[in-house]
Amino acid sequence: MIDPFSPALLARAGAAPEVAGIIALGLALSLTCLGPLPHAARALLRLTLPAGGGMRARQLGGAARLGLRAGVLAGIALGGTVAGGPGALVAAVTAAALLLVLCDLRWRWLPMEWTLALASSGLLLALVTGEIAAALVAGIALALPLAGLALAYRQLRGMDGLGMGDVLLSAAIAIHLGLLSGTIVLATAALAALAAEILLRRDRSATPGAPRGAPLGAWLAFCFACAAPASMII
Repeated sequence: MIDPFSPALLARAGAAPEVAGIIALGLALSLTCLGPLPHAARALLRLTLPAGGGMRARQLGGAARLGLRAGVLAGIALGGTVAGGPGALVAAVTAAALLLVLCDLRWRWLPMEWTLALASSGLLLALVTGEIAAALVAGIALALPLAGLALAYRQLRGMDGLGMGDVLLSAAIAIHLGLLSGTIVLATAALAALAAEILLRRDRSATPGAPRGAPLGAWLAFCFACAAPASMII
């Protein structure tokens, strides 16, 4: 059984390290080949180049895509070299989360290709280790309240406050980390998004075209990206 106070990801990967390595490779391929990597590359350039660097960003697009692909594969290879299959899987999950951060910060979009791949990788590992029921329960238990909140917000305000990407990402986090750790990640992300919204609200008038609303998905993915590797150290 998985210890409720330790991330399920490590326990399951440690129980089936070879399978964890194969799943990490599959997730890496979905990140570098199947997902909307050009959008993440453009988001990275827009966030790092100075204002007015749109032309420069277009010129560097190919190099940015190549760099992201190389970085994802190199990180997973390094994780596998240092800690075998579990290390490779943690690196792949972290890479997926960081790519989601880029997309949500720039486009307010969590690509379903990556959120589904992230959730599927956790479910596959749980299936191999005999923890599929626990993984499904954790994912549903964390995603259902968010789905209900999203529906209620849409009914009350007539607009979307939470997207399906946020719901799928929260489910993927719980599948990988377990319900307790997933809840902690969700609560931390929500508090960080709220704090950022309060601090940045005063600057909205200076940037009329800036997207409104706190990017909860970006904070979710960032906290997940921090939690996954930290669990190997702590």
